[in-house]
Amino acid sequence: MRLADESAVQSGYVTPFTGCCNVVRAGRRPYNPPRMAWTSLCELGDLNEGAGKYVEVGGLRLAVFLHRGKVHTMDNYCPHAGGNMAGGYVEEGCAICPWHHWAFRLDTGHLRDTTAVQIPIYPTRLLERDGHPTLVQADLP
Repeated sequence: MRLADESAVQSGYVTPFTGCCNVVRAGRRPYNPPRMAWTSLCELGDLNEGAGKYVEVGGLRLAVFLHRGKVHTMDNYCPHAGGNMAGGYVEEGCAICPWHHWAFRLDTGHLRDTTAVQIPIYPTRLLERDGHPTLVQADLP
């Protein structure tokens, strides 16, 4: 896709590519798909304390972690070198990338020692259902 010229971007009719799924049509505002809202990712029993689980849903690649009984969801892509965050582990409240051991806080997505680098995180909840396994859900864009 060809990027729009700067004047079109400034007018608000198109946006430069930002890594999301905006579709730009000439003379129209970008299409932003509806939010998926609370989307089931897996069953709670699929998670292991301190380890990541890879989940792909709606075109999003996610890493889901269980830490001290609380579930956390973040993008699976490490911004440092593209590592698979779900292949990592949890240490001191941080998801550790398995490639170069960068540590991202589960509660904010920020790199442990600075706010300059961040992985998108998503609100996560457990959905308990009578007679069925508990589901892990995330509020996704």
